[in-house]
Amino acid sequence: VSTWTRQPAYLQYRKGFFQAYRDMCAKLSRLDCRTWLVKLLVGFGAEELVAYTRTAIGEEYLRPLATELALDSPEDRDPVAVRRGLAWVPELRSLIDLLRRSGFDVWTVEADEQHELEVNAAQADFDPSRVQGIRSQVVSETLSSRILQPVPVRGGKATALAAQLERAPILVVGSSSDDQEMLGYSAPGALRLLIDRGDPSLLSLAEEKGWLVQPAFQAPPSARD
Repeated sequence: VSTWTRQPAYLQYRKGFFQAYRDMCAKLSRLDCRTWLVKLLVGFGAEELVAYTRTAIGEEYLRPLATELALDSPEDRDPVAVRRGLAWVPELRSLIDLLRRSGFDVWTVEADEQHELEVNAAQADFDPSRVQGIRSQVVSETLSSRILQPVPVRGGKATALAAQLERAPILVVGSSSDDQEMLGYSAPGALRLLIDRGDPSLLSLAEEKGWLVQPAFQAPPSARD
């Protein structure tokens, strides 16, 4: 590891992979992009994937939030910018803890691979049964290319919740256009909270629908240093 990460072939592979991801998802819909990413994991065993994910996420939580430039050589004039680092938003973590102490059943629904999402959600002590991600069929103990329905993207988030809860939620928190159908799927009189991250069309919808709006929280100071 002390030498191969500086090898030209590795640098070219790493930049090429990030660029392929950007190029592919720029051409695809959100649904097709996220399912394509999950299909890249075909052939992994579930336990193998969980182990890799724990290592990767653990390393990223130790990194400061920053943007890294992926170069294929020191002379590269066209690098790919890659976001690095992970950090919990303290306000959202506090909300989760408060809801649980108050007797709420808290779920998380996201367009990430199910095993990866479970590992990340474990940081907030989520029960795996309360995590809904993109699931692929397991064949002979390995992940296959068959994506199981519903896929939690756009309206699929609301469908996934409806299938699991069998009732509409009384509080929904979302932060992107991917969440708008889920924000709309809630019980009469429920609270709908949009974390405003700068999408004017989504903010306009929230104001039209009467949803609560919270400006996006800043990253913790330690994560920005």
